[in-house]
Amino acid sequence: MSADRDIRTNSTQNERLEPHTEEPADHAKKHDDGVFTKRPIIHSSQLDILDEDAVMGKTVVVIGSGASAIEAVENTLAKGAKGTVIVAREDKWIIPQNPLVDTLIAAHPFERHIPLSPIWERIVIWWNYYGVEHMVPAHHGLYEGTPVANDEFLQHIRSGKCKYIRGDVDRLTKEGVKVNVRMRQSRPGDQCDVDEINADVIVLATGYERPDIDFLHANLFPEGYERPNLYLQTFATEDWSILLTDSTYQDAIATAGHLNSHIGIYTRILLTLLMDKDARPTPKGMKLWVDALRFIKRGTRTGALEFFTYMESYGCCSFMSSDLVDFDGSSLTCTDGVRILAAVARV
Repeated sequence: MSADRDIRTNSTQNERLEPHTEEPADHAKKHDDGVFTKRPIIHSSQLDILDEDAVMGKTVVVIGSGASAIEAVENTLAKGAKGTVIVAREDKWIIPQNPLVDTLIAAHPFERHIPLSPIWERIVIWWNYYGVEHMVPAHHGLYEGTPVANDEFLQHIRSGKCKYIRGDVDRLTKEGVKVNVRMRQSRPGDQCDVDEINADVIVLATGYERPDIDFLHANLFPEGYERPNLYLQTFATEDWSILLTDSTYQDAIATAGHLNSHIGIYTRILLTLLMDKDARPTPKGMKLWVDALRFIKRGTRTGALEFFTYMESYGCCSFMSSDLVDFDGSSLTCTDGVRILAAVARV
């Protein structure tokens, strides 16, 4: 099947937005006027196969407000779109794409809104949101959801290349999307003014779900230690060799993509455990780590381990060196920092 056909026959994504339960044949008869006929309708994961001819000089509507939605706006504008509209069910915090700033923000301990927490929010608003203050989230703080690290998107809003609409998608129409447009202080589901947004191309970027791990034995995740209640938030407490990178917690502030990102750090820890028997934690020790963190973070709004920051994962190993594992092409050497981490969990 050609890439062009993949894009232009993606009807399942269209139907997913329809709040009806009829069989497909009956649905087509009763709601012919609710089918977007211009095409294409694509998922944000298909942006790479969306060529310039499909968007050149056209209006692109992106449904979603996370990182993939913002990427879709930038991608289609770079390919020559006349303009873009982003339909956001919820406002997301957008932080500078700066390794130093992002690392400092991620170092906030224990996801608690201590008196100093609003300082970072004010810095982000001053740095990123000048001229578009109406996009600052009204109902959740910086440390209550996954922010988007981006330097260009808000500039597209300021320049008029992208229009930001806060609202709930009702359904697709022949001409575009019907949206329940809401004000900043409203919440998803609040009834406001319904408006139809014209579109030539629709991109669906409506989030993700944690991947299914049913292929792993249930005994690896005993009661109370299922996702996200894992050792270092990613290792199964019954088996240190099971690493679930980016598939446990729901929200996070980390520095993925930067030097020494959490993905690289977890990989190095796993390599160390594989090569050094003395560094391997016991199930009892891993559970103790989980229990200790749940006690420290009791009462947090998002749950003890639903939210990820560097500080809470690596606070127990503050003496860790930045290079956890040295690889010379033939051998791996465990640093003192990893041995300290292992000692904490080896009871």
